[in-house]
Amino acid sequence: MIDKEIMRDLVQKYNNNSYAEKEKRLFVEIANNVKERKYLKKEEFLEIVRWKSVRAIRKAENNPKEIIEEITKLALEVNNEEVKIRVLTSLKGVSIPMASSILTIVNPEKYGVIDIRAWHSLYNLGLINYKKDTFNIKDWLLYLNIIRKLAGESNLTPREIDKALFMYDKINRQGNLYN
Repeated sequence: MIDKEIMRDLVQKYNNNSYAEKEKRLFVEIANNVKERKYLKKEEFLEIVRWKSVRAIRKAENNPKEIIEEITKLALEVNNEEVKIRVLTSLKGVSIPMASSILTIVNPEKYGVIDIRAWHSLYNLGLINYKKDTFNIKDWLLYLNIIRKLAGESNLTPREIDKALFMYDKINRQGNLYN
C-alpha cells in the first residue's frame, strides 16, 4: 500500500509533467461541453482516442457521427458500470482502456483510466494478484472498485489515484512496458 503523502506526491509529479498539459483541454473544455450536452461529438471522441491511443484512430474514425453521439449519450445516462463499459466498447476502436478514458474525462471524481502502468502498480503493491496487458470487463470492475477505495482512503479522486499509479510505475518500472 502507498502512504497518502506518497500518493499525493506522485499525483503532483504527474501534474508537473508534460502529460498534464496535454490533458487540460480534455478534462476542462471537452468535459464541460459533454456534461452540458450529455454526449460526445465526433471531433471530441477522436481527440480522446488520439490522447489515449493513437493506434486506434483509424478504426475510431469509421464510427458515424450519429452513432458516436447516441452511444456516448446512452453510456453516460445509464447507472450500471458494466453496461456503461459494454456500450462504449461497441464503438469501433474503443477498448476497455479507451472506454475508461471517456468516462474519466467526463467524471474524474468517479472514474480513473485503466492501463498497463496502473494495473502493474496495483500488482506490484500487492493490491491485485495477477498481471495483465489487456483488460476485460471483470478487470475493469475490479480496478474501479480498488481505485475508488484508494481514493476514499486518501481523500483523492479516482483520477488522481490513476495518475499516482501511472507515475509509480513510470518511476519504478524495470524493463519493458510490455513483456
